[in-house]
Amino acid sequence: MKNLFRTLSLALFVAMAVCSCGDTELTPAPTKKLHPYVKKGSRSPSRLGELPDSKQAGYHGKIVIDIEETSQATYTVKVDGDDVKFYVSFPQGCNNAEYAGVVVLHGSGGLWKNDIPENNELAKQFKEWRELLDSNCFISIFPDSYSPRGCEEREGIWTTAPKNFDISAQFVRPADAYAALKLLKRFVTPEGDPLVKQDGIGLMGISDGASATMATMYDTDHPTPANWEWEQEFDDDEVYTDEVKAPVARPASGGFACAVLYYGGSGHYGYFGSLSVASNNVYYNYAPMLYHLPMDGYLTSNTLKVYNMLVGKNAPVQKYEYTGVGHGFDLPDSDQKTLARTRTIDWFNEKLLGL
Repeated sequence: MKNLFRTLSLALFVAMAVCSCGDTELTPAPTKKLHPYVKKGSRSPSRLGELPDSKQAGYHGKIVIDIEETSQATYTVKVDGDDVKFYVSFPQGCNNAEYAGVVVLHGSGGLWKNDIPENNELAKQFKEWRELLDSNCFISIFPDSYSPRGCEEREGIWTTAPKNFDISAQFVRPADAYAALKLLKRFVTPEGDPLVKQDGIGLMGISDGASATMATMYDTDHPTPANWEWEQEFDDDEVYTDEVKAPVARPASGGFACAVLYYGGSGHYGYFGSLSVASNNVYYNYAPMLYHLPMDGYLTSNTLKVYNMLVGKNAPVQKYEYTGVGHGFDLPDSDQKTLARTRTIDWFNEKLLGL
């Protein structure tokens, strides 16, 4: 029966699938009309073979991946009405029974090489991260938060109201992160077993992606004052409320096990309140967060204020400081870049796999 099931489902989900994803919707690319369980290249749908009784329950909507046959794939997921593309990398030669997963949120420069999403080529920085995570046997997934919302890079009009609301790190991009989390949880082996450890998925973000990571990790179950109003203030000194949405709630099935933040902004345009006065700030993270802070970075002083405030709240946070480098130090080769990446892998191994 296992061989029959493997034959029916080996290669379809290399690039697309159809399934229900809660408040997101996974859809095929418009030019391909394939049944969810059609073997790649076949002319007609094949029926899904029966699974053992212990695995049959809850199987609907899962995505079959034969990791020996699939190294990369892209999926398009409907997130709050936007068709968001997710690039997924499956490590080869690891032979794990199940894998830890890592969601990577890109920075202001976007996800793609030369800002061309159609080529499905990651920018150099994220190609390096894909290779590093592959070599350490993590399944990685990279959401493209900008292209589906009309933005190539976060610059100019995209850095302030009203266009910034379309790609908001505070209340838009966290939905992409959680859609990636749900997608990872839907991957199963040809035998029907979870491919990704369900409580072993981490999040990391770089620059604007780190701001989005921090917002994603906000504990929406943590008490918020009854009179609290979600608002933001940009350089024009106007306070915006109508356009500002509440934080994205952590899924009922559980959130991320941990997070890593590279030199992101922590002010959030006043979204969570004061940068340093705990009584005027509602932020609290629901799982451990690791900060990589360049001491010459222009955002570091504010992040240190927030970090120290979180320590005072007994929030689960940790930091490493890097001298002699500034914002963007994960891009050029340096000893600090290598050290931070090594620490990131060690963090994920500890938090996601208990190593």
